[in-house]
Amino acid sequence: MELCGTYRIVAGTTHYGCPPLTSVAKIRTFIGRARGVRGRRALEKALSHALDNSASPAETRLALMLSLPLRYGGEGLGKPVLNRTLPLTGAARSLFGRDSITPDILFVVKGARGRHFPVEYESRKFHSSEEQAEYDERRRNTYAAMGMSCFLARPKHLSKLREFDSMVATVRKNIAAEQRPKPAGYLSRKALLHSVLAEDMQMQGSETTDR
Repeated sequence: MELCGTYRIVAGTTHYGCPPLTSVAKIRTFIGRARGVRGRRALEKALSHALDNSASPAETRLALMLSLPLRYGGEGLGKPVLNRTLPLTGAARSLFGRDSITPDILFVVKGARGRHFPVEYESRKFHSSEEQAEYDERRRNTYAAMGMSCFLARPKHLSKLREFDSMVATVRKNIAAEQRPKPAGYLSRKALLHSVLAEDMQMQGSETTDR
């Protein structure tokens, strides 16, 4: 999803705020024209799970863990939208101090037209815990003014399985997602998926502050 996102990994360093190199729609158009080309089916299969506009490796990892089908070790919560800007008016705009807010991950609430549930990933945006806490509270209050609750995911939700499962239960409840029976071998597939995505993040090295 890096190709369709706004970050780049160059020589082990992650750069943010970059224009996307392509999009899911553009790759789908290419696939449609590439009949007979070797690897086309594999690309098409992978593309069915890709998402546009991921802003960081952690967002990519979290979005995939939540959205991939059970057969791949994901949670099967459906495909969210990443970093879609939502306009703010009235009290929400006053609380946030801006005209818009951009949730990292935005799920549609099942059976509730027009309702959404944001998942925000918190990395190391602020230098102090006080700044972080103030910003988190402002985000929560802004979403509340919009009639939405939200989940603030921390690094521990990616690194600790118990914390991750707790987050999944909260997200599932808030988006009214069906709890489907796990297929045979699910736990081993889940462990493998988490391991592969964690290893991928570790290989990406240090980060810049180009945001």
